[in-house]
Amino acid sequence: MAVNKSCLHFRIPASHGFAQDFSGEIFTVIPGKSSCLACAIDESFPESDVTPVIGVTTGMIGVAMASAAVLNLTGIGDPMAGHRLIYDIAFPGITK
Repeated sequence: MAVNKSCLHFRIPASHGFAQDFSGEIFTVIPGKSSCLACAIDESFPESDVTPVIGVTTGMIGVAMASAAVLNLTGIGDPMAGHRLIYDIAFPGITK
């Protein structure tokens, strides 16, 4: 949450992401235009000590984060700021 807090303070857009197992998600924040990461994350959700991840999942989330950054920098398209984009390769489909 430190990166989120700094981005909000300095008004710098950012895309946050994580991956575990066969799924992951990204969340793009544009200060003043979208909700912040702290608003979207359920911090009461229990986290395990060890989280397995499939390598393809991390690559997919990384590409999605880079794409959101390019869309935000160029102003082309919609980076879906303020929405949790969930990717699941075990059960294909994209949930907003």
